[in-house]
Amino acid sequence: MKRLDVRGLRCPLPVLKTHRMMKALQAGETLEVLATDKDAPKDVRHYCQNGGHAWLGVETCAQGDRPIEFIIRLRKGTGGEA
Repeated sequence: MKRLDVRGLRCPLPVLKTHRMMKALQAGETLEVLATDKDAPKDVRHYCQNGGHAWLGVETCAQGDRPIEFIIRLRKGTGGEA
């Protein structure tokens, strides 16, 4: 599993960087995206639906005064756009 840290970045950067990272992966490989932007889970899920990738889910983490973090997991598909 590859990991992409886009914490602190705001829309549209998390999904753009996710797209760039997915292009470097082989079909079937998984990616874990760490994000703080509240729109990142929705944007990445939409990206998966349109790009032929599998949405594996999102986990929300909150600790004290730190911003809410999202752990988004997806798997590169074999068809569609990269």
